Amino acid sequence: MPEQEQLLAQTFGCARFVYSSASKPLTVLKKNPGYPWLQVVFSLPVQQSRRHQQTAFKNFRESRAKSTVFSTRDT
Repeated sequence: MPEQEQLLAQTFGCARFVYSSASKPLTVLKKNPGYPWLQVVFSLPVQQSRRHQQTAFKNFRESRAKSTVFSTRDT
């Protein structure tokens, strides 16, 4: 069970990181040797966080939402 909790925490952290790294494609981030932990977690939650971010930017550009807020552990 502790392994599962650790993997979930890692996955959530990666999703926050990818969401906040808007300017770089996910493949570039995963190939960066400074971020080896992005290769450990499941890819689907991380990809979904990127889709959520793209939707947020689209809604902002079309005046349907306020500016996006970068994710932190506290939000």
